[in-house]
Order: sequence, then structure tokens, then C-alpha cells
Amino acid sequence: MKTMRTILSAIIIITIAGVSWAQSSEEAAGKAAEQAGKYVEALGQYRAALEKASEGSADEQRLLQAAIRVTQRITPAPAIPEEARRFFIRGQTWVEQAKSTADFEKAAKEFTKARRIAPWWGEVYYSCGVALGKAGKYEDAISNLKFYILASPRAQDINQVKEYIYSLEAQQEAASPERLAGTWRVVAVLEDGSLSDIYTTTSLNVRGNRASGEWLWYDGAGGKFGGVFSGNVLTGDWNGWNSEHRPESGTFRAEVNPDRTRIIFRFHGTRQKFTLQFDRL
Repeated sequence: MKTMRTILSAIIIITIAGVSWAQSSEEAAGKAAEQAGKYVEALGQYRAALEKASEGSADEQRLLQAAIRVTQRITPAPAIPEEARRFFIRGQTWVEQAKSTADFEKAAKEFTKARRIAPWWGEVYYSCGVALGKAGKYEDAISNLKFYILASPRAQDINQVKEYIYSLEAQQEAASPERLAGTWRVVAVLEDGSLSDIYTTTSLNVRGNRASGEWLWYDGAGGKFGGVFSGNVLTGDWNGWNSEHRPESGTFRAEVNPDRTRIIFRFHGTRQKFTLQFDRL
């Protein structure tokens, strides 16, 4: 048995090492080209490595920095590929038409695609940072704005961008999910005519980035929910029952407004969907 465990461990180590080598071979080639002063070749290798890196990973962050670093040694600077421009325009369009944090998240995804193709393009980092900030994803927003400063060190708005970062840092502190704990009131039913605009309260329990709560109508109908926060958005599952105690379940998405005084819950169930407005007492 001990021999078998040793063999299995060796296989796992070899497998992991093989994956690691496959993922870093382009990066290694990029470093070699960079050290040899072949900056255009290095950029090509770093871009190839970026295609394999997981979004938001430490590998991606390191490769973006490397791509920016070598690009600043290339004269003239590389042209922006048309495909990157395409994703950039798509992102701008989502921003212009945005009506919810989800729309800003969609914009950020388009900008992220553009930056992987043209990782030296400062403007795309700035646009992505702004979109993420409006989506309540402050940590990612700050990261992108710092990359903008790195990619555009001579930009005239550097000081304004730094001030925006400071503002986002403060908003990040204020947006801590644990600040939402307490008593909330359901003040309106925004969708589904089968429910009345009746007032009821719920206690929102928050621990770390997880939250749970329940509500109860005057006629005995009610429900419980639990989920995980990502920025200003809480998503998860819910279970409910009507006045006849017939069960209902499904998923939900809740968006918190910037001043933390209102949460809009959108519930999707097996038999119905409805939207509730929760205000802080």
C-alpha cells in the first residue's frame, strides 16, 4: 500500500510539473528573448502565454506587467490589433447603455478580452477599471487602474486616476458586506401581480462575504435565502412557501445600491418569479 501511494504521488507530481511546464514555456521563451534585447519577439511570447493564463490569476497579472515592460522598449509602439479595437468598442457600447451593475460587468468582460490581445494598451485598462468600479468590483477596478498608470506613465491624467483609486479604496471599505447586517423592510413588490405591496421585515445575517435571511408575509407565506457577495451583488438559492404551505425554490440575484440603504432582490423559482425591494430600517 505504501509503495502504491508513493507511485501515485510521483505520478501526480510529474503530471503537475508537466502542466506547469506547458503553461510557462511561452513565458520562459519571452524572458529569454527579453534578456537578448529581442523585445518584439518577447512581446509575442508573452501574449501567447496570456492566452493560456486564467483570468484574474497571478500568472495573468505577471504576464500583463511583462508585456507592458517590453512594449515600452519597442519603438514605434505596436499598433492596436483590430480585434482588440472590436472588443473595446463593444465594451464602450455596454457602458453607454448600462442600466445595472450586470451591464457594467458585461462591459468589463469585453475590455478584458481587448487587454489580452493588446496588453500594452493603457486606455483599455482605464475603461475596464471604470466599468468594474461602477459594478462594485472595487479590487479589480483598482488593479486595472494601476495597470493604466503602468502602461501610460506619461499620461496627463495620472494624478486624477490616482485620486480615483483612493476614492475606490474608500468605497471598497464602505461596501464591506458585513456593513449590511441588520434589519431590513420589504417595502415593495416590483414584479408579479400575485403578491401584494405588504410591509414585512427581515434580518440580514452576514458573515464574511456570505449572507442569509428570511421574510414572512401576513398570510403565512414566506421564504429563506442564502448566497455569496461579489462586489455589490449577492447571488444564491432560496426556498419559500405560500399561505397553503406549498413549497417553492429557485435562485436569486440581489443588487445593493451605492449608499447601502436598498437591496433589490430578483427571485426566479420553479413556478414563479418576483422582485422585492428591501430598505434598511
